[in-house]
Amino acid sequence: MNRPKALTAWLVLCGFVLLLVFTGCQKEPDPEPPTTGGLTGTISPAGAISRVTATDAGGLTFPVAPDAATGAFGLPSLAPGTYSLSFTPASGYRQPASRSISIVAGATTDAGTVTVASDGSIKGGSVSWTVNGVTHTGVVPTGSVDVARGDFTFLALATQTEQLRVDIVTTFRGVGTYNLNIPFASTVRTTADYVRTTGGTTSIYGNTPTAGSGSITVTAFDANAGTAAGTFSFTLVGLNNTPGSVNVTDGRFSLRF
Repeated sequence: MNRPKALTAWLVLCGFVLLLVFTGCQKEPDPEPPTTGGLTGTISPAGAISRVTATDAGGLTFPVAPDAATGAFGLPSLAPGTYSLSFTPASGYRQPASRSISIVAGATTDAGTVTVASDGSIKGGSVSWTVNGVTHTGVVPTGSVDVARGDFTFLALATQTEQLRVDIVTTFRGVGTYNLNIPFASTVRTTADYVRTTGGTTSIYGNTPTAGSGSITVTAFDANAGTAAGTFSFTLVGLNNTPGSVNVTDGRFSLRF
């Protein structure tokens, strides 16, 4: 083999080996520093807020819908800075106050748990009662609870023919027994009425200043959790030319508001 050619090939090989060694020893470039941060939080109760909106100092908005089952929400990529969090309540809930949060690049800020107050409207539950040996179950009870005003009312309709309503006005204070009455000042009262429709004829029963008796007993009440439960029984007299009376027994309610 020709010596100059062999030398050249050897030098090329050595150069290639040195290149590999040099390349392998080179330090990897440092990763780019993070430029955004994240945001997480939880709505309680779940479903009480339909949208959470983060607004930056320049007025840009970043909306997100919380998980309906867990109440969790998050925004993974926000530029660092101060944001205002605002909340759009679902039907039946009050709007919470906005809160300020700071986003730091490379970190996730926890906004914590946002507790949402009910507006007092009854959102579900059950009501049942017995009249003349027949038990009725109310379908989708409605009504409202306002502790500040002392008001508690619920209405339940059963099979489109039997309707029951209870009103505690001004005197409601949670757990306790409320006797039916209509004092002269009717803005302070505990009343009940019953409407029955049979064969196209509507009969209306209620308590009056001189007739009707019974009570509503609230056995459990939690304003924060939005729950109320209890029992009731009363005898109501015919109103608006309705003859006779109706005797409601074994009344029970368990409501969410």
